[in-house]
Amino acid sequence: MRFKKSIIVQFLLFLISVSAISCNLAKDSETEELRKEIADLKKEKDEQKTSKTEENKESENTEESKTKPKTKPKTKSLPITRDDAGDLMVKWEEAQDNADFNTYKSCYSPQFVGIKLTTSGKKTRMNYRQWMNDRQPMLKNIIDVGVQSLKIDIDGNTAVAQFEQTFQSANYQDSGGKVIEIKMFPDGAKIVSEEMTSSN
Repeated sequence: MRFKKSIIVQFLLFLISVSAISCNLAKDSETEELRKEIADLKKEKDEQKTSKTEENKESENTEESKTKPKTKPKTKSLPITRDDAGDLMVKWEEAQDNADFNTYKSCYSPQFVGIKLTTSGKKTRMNYRQWMNDRQPMLKNIIDVGVQSLKIDIDGNTAVAQFEQTFQSANYQDSGGKVIEIKMFPDGAKIVSEEMTSSN
């Protein structure tokens, strides 16, 4: 009787052991499947994140290209003659003598670059806007601007005018050599460069 009980007990323990193993295997299988699902979700999330980043970059590049200011192409110059340059020099001188800023301004190209020289020897480089801002108040006080010993040479599409300038205003006066470069554009001859080479 005791032997039978012992066998039964052992059989029950065997069944419990088998059941436990089966449960563990099932749990391990479920755990593995869960891990796989988590890995798949993570991979999908990373792919979505990468896709969004690329879309944002493309969007930024598109916006940048829209907002980036376009550089205006420089207007090509046309052939110019000594007479064209000479007429502009007369117009330029008279505009200053008459304190006519609008006419003076019309003598210059927006592509203009000038070098301002003072009697102290200081040189200041200016673009078109800076030059006009500097000259507008000065023009109101001009008494006389003189052009002497004018010489005009043609170099390709550029006329180079060299002369001695005398300048007198209510509170300043000087004289010295000046070089002006002139080009012809569809709207007429314009000054593109001006430099005082000496000032006394």
